[in-house]
Amino acid sequence: MGTGNALSNEQKDAEQDNPNYTDGNKRNAAQQFALITLNRDKPRDTNWGKPNCKQPGNHDEADLCQQIEAVHTAQYTFVANGVQEVLALLALVGLVVTGIFTNRAANAAVDAAKYGRTAAIAGIRSAKAARESVSAARAQIAITERNARLESRAYVHVEEISILDENPKHQLTFAIRFKNFGNTPADKVTFIAGTTNNVIGNPSFDLPERKPLYYSLGPGQEHTTTANHSLALWHIIRPQLLNGGRTYYLFGEIRYFDAFQDQANEEPRFTRFRSEMILVDEGIAKGIFVFSDEGNEAN
Repeated sequence: MGTGNALSNEQKDAEQDNPNYTDGNKRNAAQQFALITLNRDKPRDTNWGKPNCKQPGNHDEADLCQQIEAVHTAQYTFVANGVQEVLALLALVGLVVTGIFTNRAANAAVDAAKYGRTAAIAGIRSAKAARESVSAARAQIAITERNARLESRAYVHVEEISILDENPKHQLTFAIRFKNFGNTPADKVTFIAGTTNNVIGNPSFDLPERKPLYYSLGPGQEHTTTANHSLALWHIIRPQLLNGGRTYYLFGEIRYFDAFQDQANEEPRFTRFRSEMILVDEGIAKGIFVFSDEGNEAN
């Protein structure tokens, strides 16, 4: 085996010494290199003003494309930020405008509330004035009705008191004439009278109790009744009356209903009168009656 290796090495050495000898490994490598050299594309020149960023030719061109893309991204970002700022500004303007209109609406609501309150107050005052006007109208109507009743109702008063006989033989007789001075009838008219003097003691104006007699008096109608006095007593007091300082009274009361009264529920009207005799020294009983300063009243 050693001889075989030696022979092989010798053979190899002999082959290597041959001028046309070529090592197999080197030969294969040369072929591959030749192939690579033949297949390699021709390098292109890079347009640095307008690089081909889809297929960059080298590392520098690819780096330039990345820088250009970064610039474009920054530009897009700047534009987007600008748009966002514009939108934000528009939103702010919208908020300001909304605030202005809201404030105006609020002021308008406040003004409307004020006007509403003013209108309500005016309405209340108007209603109050209307009520007062109605009340005043009613009061005026009541006053008018009252005045109409006062003008139209019956008024019964004493018209005249006189002495019927100046020289009586048995008793003095006084005539009292009363009359309805109103414009409507007087119903259930009653009359009561009495006499008194201050010759003997103080005068008494208490009316005697008598059963009433009823009369009816139309407008302008009159009625005459009488009152009597003892002739004997008259002769006693006559000298005192003539000497002065003493007074002879004839007094009484008239009661009646006017046409506007409810006779079942209202009190009758009254006329109270008081008169004094002025006596002269002629005959037995000559003189006149005049109304006193007191004791005369009516409703």
